[in-house]
Amino acid sequence: MCLARWNSPDLLELRVSRCDSKAILLLRLNHLWTKLNPAFTSDDFVEWDLKTARRRMVEERKQNADIYMTGSLQLIDSASGKASFHPYTADETADDAAERRAAIDAYIKADCDCDHLVATWLPASSGKALEQELRVVIGGRYPHEVVIPAQTSSQGVDYVTNKLRYYGRQES
Repeated sequence: MCLARWNSPDLLELRVSRCDSKAILLLRLNHLWTKLNPAFTSDDFVEWDLKTARRRMVEERKQNADIYMTGSLQLIDSASGKASFHPYTADETADDAAERRAAIDAYIKADCDCDHLVATWLPASSGKALEQELRVVIGGRYPHEVVIPAQTSSQGVDYVTNKLRYYGRQES
């Protein structure tokens, strides 16, 4: 399944079914762009850089514990080395173990970037946008990719999109 949706004011969402194969994912995206080609091409758009949003979410995770929980994440050091942190279960956060929390804080203090983040958005602070927790992957295979479960309501997708817009702003 493929879908294109304009999310005003500045975002063209391309939604494709999730798959394990990167080649099939690219095939689905190319098929969608082929269908959109009479109106515009991928060159007409700039990929959404979620780098700032991911980093800021990790940096501000303690202050925003009522909005989202951080799960698995991957941090990039100054020499392009990677450190991955994976809680034991999906119900656990990245901060549940003191040594993991200290390591993540050290990477953030050293101004490292986050290129992969699993976040669970919490319904309590979302108004009516989320009826239950919503687990998303931000920067899965591609830095601009957001993986949201297919059964998520349009209000839920908009909630996540707007939060990523907010955390993507440079100012804190």
